[in-house]
Amino acid sequence: MSARPLRVLFVSPWFHPAVRYGGPIYAQWNLARALGERGVEVRVLSTDADGEHRLNVLRDREHVRAANVRVTYVARLRDGAAFASPFPRRLSERVAWADVVHLGSVYDATTFPTLLAVRGAQKPLVWTPFGAHYYAERLPGVRRPHLKRAWDSLARALLDRSRTTMIAASQMEAEATRARMPGVSIEVVREPVVLPTLEARPALEGPLRVLFLARLHPIKRLERLLDALRDHTATLTIAGAGEPSYVASLRARASPLGERARFVGHIVEGDKAALFASHDLLVLPSHRESYGIVVGEALAHGVPALVVRPTAWERLAEEGAGLVVGPSELAATLRTLDRASLAALGAQARRYAERTLSIDHAAERMIGIYEGMHGPGRASVGRR
Repeated sequence: MSARPLRVLFVSPWFHPAVRYGGPIYAQWNLARALGERGVEVRVLSTDADGEHRLNVLRDREHVRAANVRVTYVARLRDGAAFASPFPRRLSERVAWADVVHLGSVYDATTFPTLLAVRGAQKPLVWTPFGAHYYAERLPGVRRPHLKRAWDSLARALLDRSRTTMIAASQMEAEATRARMPGVSIEVVREPVVLPTLEARPALEGPLRVLFLARLHPIKRLERLLDALRDHTATLTIAGAGEPSYVASLRARASPLGERARFVGHIVEGDKAALFASHDLLVLPSHRESYGIVVGEALAHGVPALVVRPTAWERLAEEGAGLVVGPSELAATLRTLDRASLAALGAQARRYAERTLSIDHAAERMIGIYEGMHGPGRASVGRR
């Protein structure tokens, strides 16, 4: 009798199409689809949370979202409400079904119920913090640091280290996770991006067109870019949403740029290709960025990226796919750029994305990790 397909349960407080949470949503969705296409049976247990909104989905029902991918959304969990909803019952059922459980949250109401269920069922756990440990460990002024340390202490007590593997998107993130979860195995797997079929890019004319695409949050330090472009001729498109009071402060900061700065709000996935095609350069000026999946998206669309240190994208410059600068070098570097040099970087950016950031590459890595934890011969995957 042939082995049955590998079964993987994703547990996350949010899941596609809850795109207001940014990069982690697309990373989980892309991985789930790629696993399903390879014959892995994927089940997802999540909530209807989408920022301050709720997804328009039937709750506590299984939805077929892609080949071999079924998603159950329960009502949003707040504080300790995870134990007072359908979540524990659905979690227990699905953990019993799974060969491997993949948790996609840290400081959230889904975390402890999942750790307890996995420990009780003695199932392997793959845990992706999506930068949460990095920001808790390295970001000055992080909210409620004492609570986060207590939270991590309890999580360590619940973990079965022999059955747990943490996933980090970069070495920077891996180091922070190691500090928070000592003794746990850690694998670095870059968050995958879709590699679109590139059409011929339109010939851009006039001043350089610079793009900022991210949620509008103080961590992203958009102020640096606004200040750097004051004495520049480039235009700037600011794509993203944030707290209204903070967005208002950014608009005030952008006023010296006049019509050269445009705030276009949240961009849905289907509009990103056109957005990238109409710009010469993506800039991510973050204070600290554990990964920044938007950089990978830009590279996949043939658009080079300019990122500010410290960054997980140090290799961009070495690979000729972009530029990496210190905070004080941003304005001067922007003044040296021209459209021809950026086009050359963009061509190399696409090749770099094909080699290192494809969904296929990430899916094969993750299948190897799942199979290694579950045990050879107990379930099979029909690889392409």
